[in-house]
Amino acid sequence: TFLHEGHGTMVGFVDTDRAGLGPYEWDLRSLLTSTVLQGRELGLSAQQQDAALRDAVNAYRDAVTSVAGKDGKEAEDAAKKLRATKDDAPEPLRKMIKAAEKQDAGEWRDKVLDTSGDGIALRRREGKLTDIPGTPPGAREKIIAGIRDAAPRYLASLPKDLREKYEGYTVADVAMPVSGNGSLGYGRYQAVLVPPGKHPKSKDALVLEFKEELAPVLPGVPRGLHGGEGQRVVDLFRLAEGAKAEPAWGSVTLPAGAGVRSNSFFVSDVRPDDVGVDLDKASPHEFTEMVV
Repeated sequence: TFLHEGHGTMVGFVDTDRAGLGPYEWDLRSLLTSTVLQGRELGLSAQQQDAALRDAVNAYRDAVTSVAGKDGKEAEDAAKKLRATKDDAPEPLRKMIKAAEKQDAGEWRDKVLDTSGDGIALRRREGKLTDIPGTPPGAREKIIAGIRDAAPRYLASLPKDLREKYEGYTVADVAMPVSGNGSLGYGRYQAVLVPPGKHPKSKDALVLEFKEELAPVLPGVPRGLHGGEGQRVVDLFRLAEGAKAEPAWGSVTLPAGAGVRSNSFFVSDVRPDDVGVDLDKASPHEFTEMVV
């Protein structure tokens, strides 16, 4: 979901995992719907769209078949072969990822941080980031106070090298992303933390995202090993990523009202290289190659 200028909240056929109990085919339909829409945006012919859909379905089917009927170590070995990194991506996508990663850190800071005042704040951007709503009265202040209180607990949970790097950091500003959870009213916030001192530098600032995590709708999905839905997400992310897991992932509990249905939040850092690729820049040929 996202807020479309002049049209209110727009809802797309993605992220249906919390809509209710349903078949796994929903994910495949979501993928294929996105494939068709992006193909139309790029001007692919009906025949090219059909070919892209068939390639995507075949690749999905082959991947599922490779792990079907296996268990234990055999299943894990098969799953490892399916875990793709950017180096495994098709050449067109790999080129786009590398281009996105070359974004200058200074340019990124200028885009997301506002240093025009006495300190450092998050830059409000139309359609991207806005103030936390002020209703009901006192809600905004309660959420900000909760994040200020939770930040030291989050920092204390990090590995030793990161704890030392961010020692003494405090919350300077809090805002709400417009897209995703924020547009639907679910708890999602960003905060900028700065080091101690009167004149902190933007290059030393730490930007965090707090995202409300709800209980899984499917039966049998494990909860967090240490309790809380935020920690469940951390545990599963670390399990999936293995050695490549981000050390800054964490979880905190915020005051009642910070989230719609939960007070458990997943926390991650926002970095200059944490940027997606722009598929609109792909040619029709590159797009069909990436779908496979």
